[in-house]
Amino acid sequence: MTTVLVTGAGGSIGSALSQRITADRLVLVDRAESPLYDVGLEVPSAELTLCDITDRERTRRLFERVKPDIVYHAAAYKHVPLMEAHPSEAVRVNIGGTLSVLDAAEAAGVPRLVLVSTDKAVDPASVMGATKRVAEWLVAARAKATGRAYVSVRFSNVIGTAGSVILLFRYQLAHGQPLTVTHPEMTRYFMSLDQATSLILEAGELATGRGDIFVRLIDEPVRIDDLARQIARQEGVEPVIEYIGLRPGERLHERLFHDYEDPQPTTSERVSVVRAVGAPDGLEEAAVRLLTTADELIRDELFGLLTPVVEVAA
Repeated sequence: MTTVLVTGAGGSIGSALSQRITADRLVLVDRAESPLYDVGLEVPSAELTLCDITDRERTRRLFERVKPDIVYHAAAYKHVPLMEAHPSEAVRVNIGGTLSVLDAAEAAGVPRLVLVSTDKAVDPASVMGATKRVAEWLVAARAKATGRAYVSVRFSNVIGTAGSVILLFRYQLAHGQPLTVTHPEMTRYFMSLDQATSLILEAGELATGRGDIFVRLIDEPVRIDDLARQIARQEGVEPVIEYIGLRPGERLHERLFHDYEDPQPTTSERVSVVRAVGAPDGLEEAAVRLLTTADELIRDELFGLLTPVVEVAA
């Protein structure tokens, strides 16, 4: 009997993933009542659990009761400008939530775990990206310590998920608004929701006890300006573009790998793996210190503390 637990199951990724999982028992976890209810309608056989994964004791009890065979950890804050405005929340959820889930998984003897990360974790320029990079390293450290198959997947932008730029453009077109593009040269890597969920499931199957990171290879990044014009023309509208400048935490181009990472092929087509080089000593202690001080710090102070953690981990 296979038991699977999904955190952040009410989100775009978690919901789509939950609908593809085949398991004897599927436990869907989210702190947001309505999204959790909605995914329950799509997966009526699943058990729904309202739980904030940053509540360490509640999460520990949940894992101990469920005893999952694999955990897909998709619960996170992901919107870059919002997390620039609320950096302590990014630390609390993306770092603190990951630590909580890892502690609960280790205590319950969970043999496999997959963290959903982002290409913004590569040489992070934002609080959100930095917190996800720390989360990647926390997973790698726990894999090294336990020998269990705990790994990460690193996404590019996922088409059609909440907050997707494509949905924004369609909303603006529907309301007769200009299409807002931050910079004419901005590019992003894109993947479909199906590709994203497939990557998560494949990583769960390919995972070993090294804390590896799995990445779907994408040929070329897309210019956001070109994308906006293409979507407008598909809707039969002459594009009107308004350049608004980079928002807080954004950069012109994203990367899929750090310079020091050496991606290797896997048995799954177009999926590469980055072998973890070993998380540094003291990483979890540094993460805990961040959690205890985050509420008292403004954005620049907090990012200043995050950066050395990421650099030490590298």
